[in-house]
Amino acid sequence: MKSTFPIHVIAAGLIVFGTALSSAAPSAAASVVSLRGATAPPANTAAPAAVEPTVREGRYQRSFAQQPPLIPHDIAGFEITRENNQCLQCHGPKVFKDMGAPRVGASHFRDRQGKTHDQVVRGRWFCNQCHVPQMDTHPLVSNDFRGDAAKP
Repeated sequence: MKSTFPIHVIAAGLIVFGTALSSAAPSAAASVVSLRGATAPPANTAAPAAVEPTVREGRYQRSFAQQPPLIPHDIAGFEITRENNQCLQCHGPKVFKDMGAPRVGASHFRDRQGKTHDQVVRGRWFCNQCHVPQMDTHPLVSNDFRGDAAKP
């Protein structure tokens, strides 16, 4: 079926529509309020000092069911690429006992269809998407979360 509108008429309509959308954006942006309120950030502030990861013996207690375990050591310089996962040098199924490290979880060998593989599946390959090291810092915002572990 042939279009009843010439291409230049359609293009002009798209330009007008785009312009109308872009002119509406500033009014929407004006309604956004910062968590800081009306207070502007201080000018020329120095970056905060780097914080070293907390290193500890043993595991962290989980705060809730299904929480990914926290990393109790520094991971600076660890390489995780498409071809190499340095975490598996200690946590892999063939070496974890010799390394004295926890074994990578069984769920990391199952794909989305539930099929179990003999290697870590790609959906679980990038460990630091879920597992994170800890830092001894002050919270950015107040938080009274206690989690399941803190229940009486």
